[in-house]
Amino acid sequence: MDIFDTAIESIVLFDSSGIIMEVNHAFIHALGIPKKEIVGKNMSDLISPDYQGILG
Repeated sequence: MDIFDTAIESIVLFDSSGIIMEVNHAFIHALGIPKKEIVGKNMSDLISPDYQGILG
């Protein structure tokens, strides 16, 4: 087991375009969405429209 998958904090890795490349188990658990439905999406797709303006 590595630190990425066993961390209790949610970790998400995304590229410069905001496309999610990898997530850890804590992130999956926090969102309650299967990994296959997260990876490949844009990070902004997971953020409420109320908060998207904060990201720029």
